[in-house]
Amino acid sequence: MNIQQWVKSNCKFAQIPEPPVPPAPTEPVPPQPVPQQQHPKILKVYDTRTELFEEGDETIPGDPEVENENEIDCNPDEYDLEDGLDAAMIAARYILRSNQGNLEPSSSSYHEGLWYSSSDTDYRTGDILERSFHPKGFSPEEGKKIFDIITRKSRGG
Repeated sequence: MNIQQWVKSNCKFAQIPEPPVPPAPTEPVPPQPVPQQQHPKILKVYDTRTELFEEGDETIPGDPEVENENEIDCNPDEYDLEDGLDAAMIAARYILRSNQGNLEPSSSSYHEGLWYSSSDTDYRTGDILERSFHPKGFSPEEGKKIFDIITRKSRGG
């Protein structure tokens, strides 16, 4: 028996197995954004147009510019829920109350992506203020409910 065989059979440290080779590093997975539930809201946009006049009283519309846009949260709070209001009813009520001119949907029948618009003319300056209301984050059923409420009210129902 040679010395190496004797050491392996008689020494405890010699019987310790070799550590396993760690696996090759893999590419790190980038963190994925946590999907957030989209809350129902109304995107309200204001455009002002100034009509330009040329000889012969021909009207050439100016370029509309977005002056202001803001989002109106339509999540019902505890008081809305007590009153029996849901997000669609809150949205329809907001659109109807914000309207100062003729309110028209972008289509005569409901479809996703539909919006509502109205315009009002400042007879002193000739500027036309256009407002548009874009429902965002509503289910198709809620969108249809908004459409039904607004079209019923604008028809005098």
